[in-house]
Amino acid sequence: MVRASWSHLFAHISDQNGEVVVTTVVPVSTLPPPSEPEGQATPTEAEERVGRLTDLLRDLRRRLEGYQGIVDPTPDDLATWDTVLYTYDDALVAIADLLDLEVPPEARDEMNVEQRSELEAALAGAGIDLTAPGTTTTRSD
Repeated sequence: MVRASWSHLFAHISDQNGEVVVTTVVPVSTLPPPSEPEGQATPTEAEERVGRLTDLLRDLRRRLEGYQGIVDPTPDDLATWDTVLYTYDDALVAIADLLDLEVPPEARDEMNVEQRSELEAALAGAGIDLTAPGTTTTRSD
């Protein structure tokens, strides 16, 4: 099993409508967790990362689902789909690593539909549901 500790910076470039056009994932150094005020429970750094990654994955998934409704996608639509899907896959690997879930080594380079579904199911088993009823992260063209 390959495991890594990841800390990522997600940079989003939005278009005029506020839609994220490009998402860049950049590894950054890990900072020590902040000290807890006495008597107050605060989320751990890992819990905060899991929360941020979960939000990002849900946003990316909604974008991917939106592209599935395009009947005649343009080359730009397809390029954006590929960028969003690549970012989604990277974020899946990052959150799986944070939760110590097994990620097949070949899925770290390029994930196929089955590997993506297996990781989504593993995350659902860990209490993180990224799916909405009747949706998938595959493109049929």
